[in-house]
Amino acid sequence: MTNGAGMTSNSKSANGEELIMTQTIPITLIKLGGSVVTFKNQAYRPRLQVLRRLIREIKQA
Repeated sequence: MTNGAGMTSNSKSANGEELIMTQTIPITLIKLGGSVVTFKNQAYRPRLQVLRRLIREIKQA
């Protein structure tokens, strides 16, 4: 079973008790919103050139 914070694995010990082993995986969340990614004067229209540039910059970071 997995979740957003890491990976979880269930096993049984020698005496039958359930063991839970967790490996934490670091996550970086970047929220982009508002007029950074969409035009203010046109509903639901993304600024594709800006999004492509931001994706390149994030990949290089």
